[in-house]
Amino acid sequence: MCEFTRYAGNPILGGVLGTCFDMSVDVANGRYRMWFSWRTHRGIGYAESADGLHWEVRDTVVLGPEPSIEAEHLEVTRPFVLVDDGQLTMWYAAHGEDRVAIARATSFDGISWQRQGVVLDPREPWEKAAIMCPSVLRDHDGTYHMWYSGGERVEPDAIGYATSPDGIRWTRVTDVPVLTARPGSSWESHRVAGAHVFRLDEWLYAAYIGFANEFDDSSVGVARSRDGIDWHRHAGNPVITHGEPGQFDSINVYKPFVVVDGETWRVWFNGSTSISGDTRADDQDPRFSYENPDRIEQIGYASARFKFKPT
Repeated sequence: MCEFTRYAGNPILGGVLGTCFDMSVDVANGRYRMWFSWRTHRGIGYAESADGLHWEVRDTVVLGPEPSIEAEHLEVTRPFVLVDDGQLTMWYAAHGEDRVAIARATSFDGISWQRQGVVLDPREPWEKAAIMCPSVLRDHDGTYHMWYSGGERVEPDAIGYATSPDGIRWTRVTDVPVLTARPGSSWESHRVAGAHVFRLDEWLYAAYIGFANEFDDSSVGVARSRDGIDWHRHAGNPVITHGEPGQFDSINVYKPFVVVDGETWRVWFNGSTSISGDTRADDQDPRFSYENPDRIEQIGYASARFKFKPT
């Protein structure tokens, strides 16, 4: 099942830029801003748009790996940016030699960022050596809520939940994940990851990735919750599945980011396809991904007048 209609001009980001994936989008005063993972530069890129479809990309990353910081000297990826009291706060995945952790940075313009360092390390057994894909909300009382993915370094296994009084000091709400794979499911039996959590009316909604057959089959689903712990799936899942042969997302679809515009859900997501004509790209090719050297990931867009259907 696929409930969202893809944009005919997909992909909206990628091509000559190489592998682009796992983004965060902000909309204000009719202007769109996107921070995205840019594999070619092993850092976080930045783009602006008037419509969310046609993007002007800054030539260089706005946050890159820092050789002098052990925790993030390999790569920084998977940003989430929150507009917070006139300041922008980014939580992102910091890749070190032995672990992936979540770090924090702040900015006033979205381009120049000041690092605050790692704020959440993998600690629980299910998190193994990697936590990433943060999604953060802030309550009216100032409490921050983060849903994050933990497990394997390439693609995590499950989704956890933590809270903080300041966005820096985090406490896990539970020592086990709050959203996990469903054995026997046709599309999310192996692992779940990459949730974007947002509020709508009285509910929390999560758009997330479900994996079947290891990494070779992934789709996007939706769940909702009252408390951020107990999640209930949409009866029509998955809502976005991989595309047809020859399309930018013919192998996988990953990491959704949702902006609700009236009754329309606007979704940015990344998809992968084979590098046409090549069996493997070398590390000088802008399309190169060291995790999947025979594939390129690019960012696409889909939309729907979406209504959640309880199971």
